[in-house]
Amino acid sequence: MPALSKQVAHVTSLRKRFYAAKPGKEHLLTILDQAEVSEHVYNSNAIENSTLSLEETEKIWLQIDLDRFITEREIFEAKNLARVVGYISHKALERELD
Repeated sequence: MPALSKQVAHVTSLRKRFYAAKPGKEHLLTILDQAEVSEHVYNSNAIENSTLSLEETEKIWLQIDLDRFITEREIFEAKNLARVVGYISHKALERELD
């Protein structure tokens, strides 16, 4: 079996285990998703040379005042990417993403 096929089979197996364990834990999964939004946004923006720290990214997402001046562009990018992460999470609940 080629390496890619093994990886796809492994991911499929993990997905099945996740869906089997999911019932009754939806609230916990929502909390985990929300807790990870700042990390998703921070890491994605860091690739694009953002000057935001993880703490600043979280403050922007939670609409808390920041301790230093940050350009409107960086704030805009962080807020919009957080919306995208939320949108993808919502769509993933409706149907499997491909």
